[in-house]
Amino acid sequence: MSKYPERDHGYRNSPQVTIPPIIKDGLQNENCPECKGKTLFVIEVGLENEVNDQESAGIYVGCAACPFASPMMIRR
Repeated sequence: MSKYPERDHGYRNSPQVTIPPIIKDGLQNENCPECKGKTLFVIEVGLENEVNDQESAGIYVGCAACPFASPMMIRR
C-alpha cells in the first residue's frame, strides 16, 4: 500500500484525457505540501468535452517527486 492517498478531492471523475500532460511552468517559491520539495509544476492536459464535442483543457499543479496533484481546473 502506498503512503500517498488516492487522488480523490471529492469531485466526480475527470473527463477522458485526449492529449498527454504538458508541463507549462514551474512554481519557483512553492514547496510541495506532501514531500516538501521544490518540484511543483503547472500541468495542462487535453480533455474530451462532453458538452459540445470540442476539446477542452484541464490545468493542475503536480509534483515531479511524489504523487501530489491539486484539483484540476477545467477550461471549456
